[in-house]
Amino acid sequence: MALQMFNKLLGNSTTSQTVNIINMFKKNATTTKIAKAFFNRLMQTKTGKVIGFFTKLKSIPDTKMNKRKKSAIIFESRLNNFVIRRIRDTLIPFKDSIY
Repeated sequence: MALQMFNKLLGNSTTSQTVNIINMFKKNATTTKIAKAFFNRLMQTKTGKVIGFFTKLKSIPDTKMNKRKKSAIIFESRLNNFVIRRIRDTLIPFKDSIY
């Protein structure tokens, strides 16, 4: 019974709590290190290299999309020029009559 009370007192002290927290951080760090090492080893296999290839392939822009964007930009610029030309041609008679 005295031993249980002594353990409770030590368990509630701040020094033992800080020691427990430090041990938890160490355990987390070692677990993270093991997981990183496992992932790196996994990525060095043939399967991992194939997965890496597919992730790089996803990041390459689509050429069809680039062609569509270029044609959309050309359409937008021509439409803009058309509208500006029509507005300018429409407003020229009013400009001459004001002055």
